[in-house]
Amino acid sequence: MENKKKKWIIICLDILVISFVIAIDLISKHFTTNFDESTSIIPYLINFKTSQNTGAAWSIFSGKTIGLIIISLIAIGLIIFYLIWSKNKSYLFNVSICLILGGAVGNLIDRIFLGYVRDFIQFDFWKSFPIFNLADTALTIGIFCLCIYFIIQIIKDNKNKNKI
Repeated sequence: MENKKKKWIIICLDILVISFVIAIDLISKHFTTNFDESTSIIPYLINFKTSQNTGAAWSIFSGKTIGLIIISLIAIGLIIFYLIWSKNKSYLFNVSICLILGGAVGNLIDRIFLGYVRDFIQFDFWKSFPIFNLADTALTIGIFCLCIYFIIQIIKDNKNKNKI
């Protein structure tokens, strides 16, 4: 009985993290859609400048919105399936997957309803770096955390092999 309760708590926390990422992404996009000119938010660090990205990261596959929607739906479906049926109980793993899922859904909503993704964060010190949004940030942090999780697992596995 205790295991079922713990699993439901984890599922509720997952839903909370995913919902938070989606909400904060969509709210931030809503309030930053009118920054046509580069507007300094944190001088020499971050500007807001609205951009419409019809592609994926770094505008690859620009104009391939339908294909990106299909790929996103498949990836999101696979992630949800894995998250629900996974036996993995690691909080780092779950948070990583939830950040990735929340970011993917946030950008998918833009693609479906607008035909492009609203980007608005620009590095003031690195203007040639692509403009991005909070969904992209959540995706990046999620992937980074997932890499850390896998590195930790590899180290644990190697320690266990050496004990034998």
